[in-house]
Amino acid sequence: MKQSVQLLTIITLISIITYVWTENNNVPTVKYFPIHDVNTFTKSETTLQVKKRTDEIEWTVFSKSNVPTYLRQDISILYVNGMFQGVFSAWRQQISELKQQTSFPLIKNGLYESISYHHGEIHEANTISSMQAMSKTQLFTSEENDKAIYFSKPKTAIEQEIASSLRHETDKVLQKHWTKLVRALDIDITTYDCIPLTQWTQIGENSTFTRLSTSTQQRVIGQFWEGLYKNYILLLQEQQDVPHYIPLILLDKNVRELRIIYELNGEPEQLIQRISTHD
Repeated sequence: MKQSVQLLTIITLISIITYVWTENNNVPTVKYFPIHDVNTFTKSETTLQVKKRTDEIEWTVFSKSNVPTYLRQDISILYVNGMFQGVFSAWRQQISELKQQTSFPLIKNGLYESISYHHGEIHEANTISSMQAMSKTQLFTSEENDKAIYFSKPKTAIEQEIASSLRHETDKVLQKHWTKLVRALDIDITTYDCIPLTQWTQIGENSTFTRLSTSTQQRVIGQFWEGLYKNYILLLQEQQDVPHYIPLILLDKNVRELRIIYELNGEPEQLIQRISTHD
């Protein structure tokens, strides 16, 4: 009888531990659904601010929808001088506002770039739809004559010189890396428009992309983040200390596909997304 009670207790404890572990690791995937006609984001932003007293940078991701949604998700990735620095990913149910924030030591000569995807899943009767938005930010930091300088957009001649130098050095490193990736994956780069992941928020201004209908553009953007989250961002959450460069997006000039190429653990990787014009 005593052994039966002990066995029952052990089984119960194992069940509780398994339940808690499953609940804590039950992270939903990003799933695109047709965009809702009315409900949308009223605010979506990513910010990087220097905390003067602590010599740290505060990274904040915030979004607000006009109504609470069944599921709200915000994802954000940060790169410094072209290299991966960190990732945010949070989800909540039945809320309209979502905020994530953290701080980290300031690098005194750095180009910080962060891009975020804000997503909401809406359930109405037997219909599931979604809302989505993207945001990005950048921050330049430097040290001149033992004085810290930091800004998002250059305003003075000195700031313009600093921004140009940091951007030039970062681009030089990235171009060399991307060229190596393209060769390793045997891709004819002349048939694609090349877009760094950190510039994906401006895809709506790309002349190739705008040949698609507005609804198709929204679907491509949503499915892009759906695939990126599953195949790239989830890996980053598990391997945040693995150094790698900003991924490069290749948009087919015939608007039939796009590719995301990157390197993780020394191995070239690519994701291929077919583009259908049928909504």
